[in-house]
Amino acid sequence: MDEKILPHKSWRMIVSEADRIIVGRINDDVNPLLERNGFSLEKIILDKDIGMHREFESQGDISLRTLLGRMEAGKARIIDGNHRAIRMGLDGTKEFEIIIPINDSQDINDS
Repeated sequence: MDEKILPHKSWRMIVSEADRIIVGRINDDVNPLLERNGFSLEKIILDKDIGMHREFESQGDISLRTLLGRMEAGKARIIDGNHRAIRMGLDGTKEFEIIIPINDSQDINDS
């Protein structure tokens, strides 16, 4: 887990569209696919190779839909839930709920 996340005691929920979300590295098998899309969720979910990759095969309904992240340069960087974010995007989710530290300085809606 990101060491910058651990000390925070106060959190808040934001809602973001895919164009304001950056996913993190997952593993050596899929990282090159994520890299070629600049880790942008918006671009990743449009990449047909990612949509067909076994790593992101549908495994049924996603019950835990909230992601954990932090704000970086006006975008939400996913800390926990990268697979879920990608799968939800592939399934057509338009808005993503993300829990971020309350003292992250820049709200996604501010930029």
